[in-house]
Amino acid sequence: MKKFSFSLEKVLEYSSHLLKKEKETLQKLKAELLALNSQETFLLKKLEHQKNEYIRLCEDGIALPLAGSRLKYIGALRDEIKELKAKIEAKKKQIETQTGVVIEVTKEKTKVEKLKEAKYKLYITNEQKEEEKFIEEFVSHKSALTA
Repeated sequence: MKKFSFSLEKVLEYSSHLLKKEKETLQKLKAELLALNSQETFLLKKLEHQKNEYIRLCEDGIALPLAGSRLKYIGALRDEIKELKAKIEAKKKQIETQTGVVIEVTKEKTKVEKLKEAKYKLYITNEQKEEEKFIEEFVSHKSALTA
């Protein structure tokens, strides 16, 4: 019985390697998105705190220059949050694109795996036929010797 050999084994190995690499890239992008979301949450809390602090100071009677600097800082926080939201949206698009890449690589790998499976089934079937033929020849040869 000869050993099963799949001619596209190197292609299958490459597909597996590529899939692993693309999944790692996707995980990295997701981690980056998580970090951006955490940063956004932090800035939103900071903005809320600064707004509440500004309101409290206004109620206590704050000096006009200090009020102006506080409002400027609150505006800067809002701008930073706006920029961060744009980065988050861009990262989400990158993740969506990378997910598509992972899906395509998975499909290609699956095609090669199915081809390998089909070739293996054909190999098994042919091996069984050869064994049956050998047994039949053996039995008929044995019968011819005893007759």
